[in-house]
Amino acid sequence: MQGKAWVVSILGLIMNTALSGQALLSGRVEDAVSGEGIPYVNLLNLSDRTGATTDENGVFSLDARMFPCTVRVSAIGYLTDTIITDSAARILLRLQPARTDLPMVEVRARSPLRQLSPDGQLPFDFAI
Repeated sequence: MQGKAWVVSILGLIMNTALSGQALLSGRVEDAVSGEGIPYVNLLNLSDRTGATTDENGVFSLDARMFPCTVRVSAIGYLTDTIITDSAARILLRLQPARTDLPMVEVRARSPLRQLSPDGQLPFDFAI
């Protein structure tokens, strides 16, 4: 009797998973210039609000409950991208590096600089 209950429990679990309609999106995110995998990229399935992060090699797995689904892909140093997929196929995403131009910075001293004495010692009034 316990054997039948065990089989029924396993069949129920399999049926529940099959009927839930979940699929697994998987793939890799890589740099569009170098082709190397990008670690720790954020992927957000906007259709059902689930998310995932890539591993050290840029590989990911993301649950999807319905298709088509919209996935936003973002990483520091790269342009954010959004894709729409119709099926749970293996996906290869290539992110473009973001070019960041920073303004020039000028560093100024608040007090005049002091020179070392000819023998390389600090002036007495500078010593603590």
